[in-house]
Amino acid sequence: YYFEKFFKETMYKIRKLNDQSYLCKFNDINKYLYNITDSERKYFEKTLFNYIKKVNNDETIKKIFLISFPHKNHLNNSYKINVSSLINNIDLPKKFEHINFNKILKENNFLGENIYEPLDEASHLSELSQTKLIEFIFDYIFEKIKIDNIKLR
Repeated sequence: YYFEKFFKETMYKIRKLNDQSYLCKFNDINKYLYNITDSERKYFEKTLFNYIKKVNNDETIKKIFLISFPHKNHLNNSYKINVSSLINNIDLPKKFEHINFNKILKENNFLGENIYEPLDEASHLSELSQTKLIEFIFDYIFEKIKIDNIKLR
C-alpha cells in the first residue's frame, strides 16, 4: 500500500513540479497506472533507488521488505502500469527483498474472492483481507529472518 501511494504521489509531483499545491485527488494519481512516459518511469525508479541506497547505508538496518500489492484494476488488467514491475527493474541490495503480491496472488490467491471493499474505486482491502494479508506478511518475514516459534496462524 505504501509503495503504491509513494508511486502515485511521486508521479503526481512530476506533473505538478511548478504547482505548489500537492493536493491529490484519486483521478489525478491513478492516471499514472494507465500510462506513464519514459521520463516519469525513470524519475520514479531513480527516486526509489535513492531511497533504497540511503536505507541500505544505514548499518543498524539488517533487512528491508518492500511490499507491493495490486489494485483491483491490476487484477482485471485495466491498469497497465504496475509498481511491482517498476520495483523489479531495480537491482535490489542483498538486505532488501521485494514481496510481490501481484505474483503471489496469481500463484496462490489465499485471500479468496471479493478482497476489496465494495464500491471503493481506490481498492482498499476489506477488513478480513487486511487481517489475512497481515498474517501472511508476518509469517513470511518471521520465516525469512528465522524467528522460531512465532506464528500468527
